[in-house]
Amino acid sequence: QASSDQRGRLMMTSERLNQSSDRIRESQITALDTEEIGVSILQNLHNQRETLMHAHKTLHGVDDSIGKSNKILASMSKWNKWFV
Repeated sequence: QASSDQRGRLMMTSERLNQSSDRIRESQITALDTEEIGVSILQNLHNQRETLMHAHKTLHGVDDSIGKSNKILASMSKWNKWFV
């Protein structure tokens, strides 16, 4: 009977160990999936940042052009007053 009890405990311990190993494997898979999602998010954020930086530079270029246009129009307006 002692041998039977030991065998039963050994089987239970073995089963618990297998269950723990399965949970560890599942946790590793979840961690890898999470890491992949995190990398994807970071790549998307980087791409969005690049897009925003490009838009910001373009906006400054347009702003500079508008400023130059305003100066030219103001100058033309002064010249127009002299001729009218």
